[in-house]
Amino acid sequence: MAECGLAVVLGLGVTIAACEPCSPDEYEPNDAEGEASAVGDITTDLNEIDANFDDQQDADCFSYAIPEPISEDLPILYIEFKGADREELGATLSFACDEGDPAMFFCNGEELTDTTCSVNGKEPRFRVTYDCDDTSDKVGKASLRVCVTRPDPAKLCTDYSIRAYFN
Repeated sequence: MAECGLAVVLGLGVTIAACEPCSPDEYEPNDAEGEASAVGDITTDLNEIDANFDDQQDADCFSYAIPEPISEDLPILYIEFKGADREELGATLSFACDEGDPAMFFCNGEELTDTTCSVNGKEPRFRVTYDCDDTSDKVGKASLRVCVTRPDPAKLCTDYSIRAYFN
């Protein structure tokens, strides 16, 4: 990870900020929801990715497929974010059933009619419960997109991770 430093040219009184940019991660370009990088399925197995913000304005979006969960109970989906040095992160989740609208959608304990929700914090997370098929015991297949930002970037580059899994 690159850091910004300060170089001073003595005798001239000139100060120059010197920053070495970090390299974009393997998921770029993914700066908008329409450019979201596909990062696999969310199941009971942990889906963890490591990414980075390669400049202070960078935003990163990722898409996940949610195959039919094995459990007959309503699944609880967790998506957790952790920034290097506990930097504050913001995230927006957009959820969609593969067929039709969800019969119910809860994000962080709140029932929503709009299937978009947001979180902010040093280690923010989503806790999602949904039902895409209210005619049977199955919950139906779904997909989601998550976009991650830094509300107040303190560094040029920051590493972070996303963990996604069902209970």
